[in-house]
Amino acid sequence: MLSGEAALSAHLPRVVAAREQQQRCDHAEAATRYRSRTMNWDLRHRKSSLVIRLLLAVWITVVVAVLCATGRWWGLVFVVPLVFDLYLVRRILAAG
Repeated sequence: MLSGEAALSAHLPRVVAAREQQQRCDHAEAATRYRSRTMNWDLRHRKSSLVIRLLLAVWITVVVAVLCATGRWWGLVFVVPLVFDLYLVRRILAAG
């Protein structure tokens, strides 16, 4: 009986390690699925996302124009978010 217990105790760490590896893979796969699902919200809701992004682009453009027209050149920092927003608009249009 001792040899059976020894075999079982030798096999048990491998089973536990395999189970932990499978759980890590499941968690990583679930995290990837969650990330892709949340990041592609704009692609699933294309029309509303386009409206929101285009309104945001217009608003940022107006803010930059007003700030620069009044001599506040630091308003140019908003050009970076504007470019990013326009990139997302292009991404949504290309996906559809």
